[in-house]
Amino acid sequence: MLYLIYNKKVSNLKKIFLVILIFLFIPFVNALTISKDDVPESSYIIGKYMFTRDKTSNYNGTLTTRRIMLAAKTINSNYESDMIIYYKKPGGDWIEALTGESLDVPNEFDIEVINIDKTLDNSVLKSGISYYDSTISASTYIIGQYMFTRNKNDIYNGTLTTRRIMLASKTINGNYESDMIIYYKKPTGDWIEALTGESISLPSSFEITNIDLKEQIEDLNAPNCVFGDISVIDVGTNQVLTMTCTDYESGIMLNSLNSNAFSYDNTKLIISSISERTITNGIEYQISLSAHESGEFVFALNPNKIKDNAGNSSNTPVKTLYGGRTLKAILNSNNGTGDFEIRSCHIITETSCEVTLPSNLFTFNGWTFNGWSKSQNATTGLNLGEVITLENDVNYYALWNRTIDVIFDSNNCTTESKSSTVTLYNGATTASILVPEAPMRENWASLVVSDNASSTTLGAIMGTTMTINNIDLYASSVTRYYNCSKYATKTLTMNKNDGSGLITSRSCSLVVYNGNTDGSCEINLPGNPFERNGWRFKFWGDEPTSESGYLDSSTISIANDKTIYAIWETLEFIVRLEPLDLLDASPDKNVSVYIGDEKIEFLQIEKNGEIIATNQNPTISIDEVIGINTLDVILPNGDKVEATIEIITFD
Repeated sequence: MLYLIYNKKVSNLKKIFLVILIFLFIPFVNALTISKDDVPESSYIIGKYMFTRDKTSNYNGTLTTRRIMLAAKTINSNYESDMIIYYKKPGGDWIEALTGESLDVPNEFDIEVINIDKTLDNSVLKSGISYYDSTISASTYIIGQYMFTRNKNDIYNGTLTTRRIMLASKTINGNYESDMIIYYKKPTGDWIEALTGESISLPSSFEITNIDLKEQIEDLNAPNCVFGDISVIDVGTNQVLTMTCTDYESGIMLNSLNSNAFSYDNTKLIISSISERTITNGIEYQISLSAHESGEFVFALNPNKIKDNAGNSSNTPVKTLYGGRTLKAILNSNNGTGDFEIRSCHIITETSCEVTLPSNLFTFNGWTFNGWSKSQNATTGLNLGEVITLENDVNYYALWNRTIDVIFDSNNCTTESKSSTVTLYNGATTASILVPEAPMRENWASLVVSDNASSTTLGAIMGTTMTINNIDLYASSVTRYYNCSKYATKTLTMNKNDGSGLITSRSCSLVVYNGNTDGSCEINLPGNPFERNGWRFKFWGDEPTSESGYLDSSTISIANDKTIYAIWETLEFIVRLEPLDLLDASPDKNVSVYIGDEKIEFLQIEKNGEIIATNQNPTISIDEVIGINTLDVILPNGDKVEATIEIITFD
């Protein structure tokens, strides 16, 4: 072993000279220990190989995948994490070439090959399991004794990385760059050399020791095949018999089977189809069978039909089958939660068979399981564990019950509320219950009991049975209401408001419900029954001084007792003197009495207590009213009113 000690302070010329010495001595020694500081810049170190970017006679300065594979054979480790490519960058910094990250570098490297100047025998070969083209799945790489597929497992993510290529290369049986081959079986089944994409000839078999980073062991055990539990094949009905074949060493060779793979009497049994699916460490076959007649049949796997990847043939299981009939008790959740369940038994020559009813298989929130029954509306049923006899397929229903409180609210009709309970069955949302008696409030009469506190329609009478509808499936209680009614009277009082006459009132009645006396009724107003001297009735008002209101003989709606007031307007009396005719120049004038523009009757007209005109002699001399403004008028009822004088002339 040659050691060189290099002083960092020597000139660049000396450094180059020492590197040349390294290259000159390597062909004559087994290995050369080189300090990391003496490794030339732009150099890769893989195991005992060193590559620089300086070209030599047999090295073009390119670090190819094949050269990485060849060099990786000399890495003294069998772990993926140890597959490291050291690279000394220009400037002297070291990185891991596969990641570009800085890394700790050994102080020294043992180098035996520089730039492919020779080869080393460092293969790590083991006895493997023979795999043939027909037993290798598509999309598979083979490197030495390693096999990689695109199927993921707990330690392999389906990615063929450079580190994994390096690890697998250690098992290649060859020490030349040309031996570094990656075989790839395409999805089409064709084989190519993965590094070039070119077609490639295959060896007769591959000796595999590692599949998807899991070490393989030599498979000396035969696959084991087992038929499923089915024993009765219903006559005329297809049923599936499973056959599971497993091998925990090399795995089952995927074979598609046909009816010739089995021994059976094809006059009594018929195979309509066979399918397969991969399972952990094996294959499950689904064999669809039907029987032509009742009876006992033997069904067996023929020899050499199932093999593992190592070529071992499976056992030949035998199954006794019976042509007959399967009878089923089909268990229904009956509004509960859960899938249908089936309890079955088989008959071959018999006419019936027995099954045991299980415990409750379903859930129904808030409801209690109450047994099984053929009727989904039954209230009692068979207990758990009871044995029933089947002659045909029968539906059995889970029975459920629950008890809820029914509250009868007083609703301002009775002096107290009442309550009762009712039991519901099998998801029912209706129930019948006796309406309890309850004392009524004074002056109120019982109407009905209903589901509406404001109801005024018919319902159930106390002491009779009522039906409760639309009960929530999960409610713990429901409420119903006593309804009641009575007559309410509303009184309208008419106030004379300083007039004269008898005070009068009117009333109306209406029916009110459920303790509520609100409501209105209508009253027709009479003509005004009051009088007031010097005033005229105008309308009825809500207040003594209302400026608008209700006219005589109109209709008024009242919600409570109410008083209305006579509203008056003051009167202006006029004594109007008019010429007897257009040509009349006499001082005597016709006289009339008016209230506003309305002419009224009168008895007589007085001046200072002296009668100057009557209704029989309605004339007044104009001389009688010269110098005065008013006269007294005696009305037909005897009232005396003061009237303003108005003289009409014709110009």
